[in-house]
Amino acid sequence: MGGRSSGRVTGVLAGAIERRRLAGAEFLDQADVLTRACHAMATRFERGGRLLVAGTGLSEADARHVAVEFVHPVIVGKRGLPAIAIARPEQVGVLARPGDIVMAIASNPQDAALTGALAAATNAGALTVALVAGSEENTDGLHAEHVVRAAGGDPRVVRELHVTAYHVLWELVHVFLEGSAHAERAPEGTSCPACADAAVTASVIDLLPGEMARVVTPAGIEEISVALVDATVGSRVLVHAGEAIGTAPDEPTTPEHAGAPAGLASLYPFLYGNGTNGPVHAQVRSSTEEKIREIADLRGRVLDDEAEALAACAGALARAFETGATLFTFGNGGSSTDALALARLFVTPGGDDEAGAFPAVSLPEDAATVTALANDVSFDVVYARQLAALASSRDVALGISTSGSSENVVRALRDARSRGLQTIGLAGSGGGNMKDVGSDHFFVVGSSSVHRVQEAQTTLYHVLWELTRAAPR
Repeated sequence: MGGRSSGRVTGVLAGAIERRRLAGAEFLDQADVLTRACHAMATRFERGGRLLVAGTGLSEADARHVAVEFVHPVIVGKRGLPAIAIARPEQVGVLARPGDIVMAIASNPQDAALTGALAAATNAGALTVALVAGSEENTDGLHAEHVVRAAGGDPRVVRELHVTAYHVLWELVHVFLEGSAHAERAPEGTSCPACADAAVTASVIDLLPGEMARVVTPAGIEEISVALVDATVGSRVLVHAGEAIGTAPDEPTTPEHAGAPAGLASLYPFLYGNGTNGPVHAQVRSSTEEKIREIADLRGRVLDDEAEALAACAGALARAFETGATLFTFGNGGSSTDALALARLFVTPGGDDEAGAFPAVSLPEDAATVTALANDVSFDVVYARQLAALASSRDVALGISTSGSSENVVRALRDARSRGLQTIGLAGSGGGNMKDVGSDHFFVVGSSSVHRVQEAQTTLYHVLWELTRAAPR
């Protein structure tokens, strides 16, 4: 890479880091708005309301992400809450009913679809929450009861802050729901949110190769996978179907902590007798500020640590596109919405000062093919089978997994690599089984929190897109 080209990439990366630093610092001002919005949302959920989520542009993927977050909780034992992603914002007026919640997400606060959805929601008697860009001045005419504003002129940075916002909203809704329930009764148990089967608490007695561990459960000694959690000898985990799906709270040491719901006791201890005294609202706001700082720091560290690798990956992508490559993206759950957003980012033309579109396809967006393969063959092969039919050796496969051990993602990357495709992996925690694939480019976000991993992964692929446009052809 020539000196001028190298300098350009370095400048782009430095600018990307600085924009995120400034916007993250300003976003701290939204802690109180987030706290009040989630308290209002929790009240609606308690009364039987549903969450309808509408997004425009890249935010359509965020609407889908919000829906799966609420329906399929990432913290074991939390109940699924009714949430629906709305493909077309104008459908809000048809679907919304009194007592519901409507969340509208867009980088442009004057987006006609956004404002129309909020107006229809208000007419229907729904609570309204808006995630937008800009300051209080340029969103003054936005008719929503709770407006979360992300500063900055870069729509990618705005979107990253929106991802943080709706993750915090999910966490805080459950804080208020569980805090209210805890004041009246202790939870009856912990179960898997996907199938309602009970998860059992186990103690780790030995760590084994391949992200496995030996644990003691009520049934005896078992070997389980610990790919999804940070496990150490002596830690307590929640086990379901041979997999540690969460960490269990420590044995209660005070009567106040007895019965605290799994996950939330460590996230928000002040609700369960372990924290400082004072109004819950103030404590939640303080905790929210800490989480905003946490993800801002994580994003900065990831970009610093991966700067050289990102530049190399961007250069390889740029060269692949020059030879006619298509980028294929895939993942599960929230990661499938990231795969969608990433593909649309690359395929959408930029502004006057940006290069044109690059061919990119999101595999999970083809619901008919995914569900046909899952039903007729196996969900483990859905992406590998799609790549076998669609991709050639000149193409690029990019898989996303928060745990790094999603079998269909791992298998697709491995098969793609064996057929000569370039492969890119985005994983969390320790990298999981994806680290053994030998991808050409592999990025690991060092966090055990699914939310923090997803937020940093969003930053990684946004910056990868920006660097790819700046890379020499």
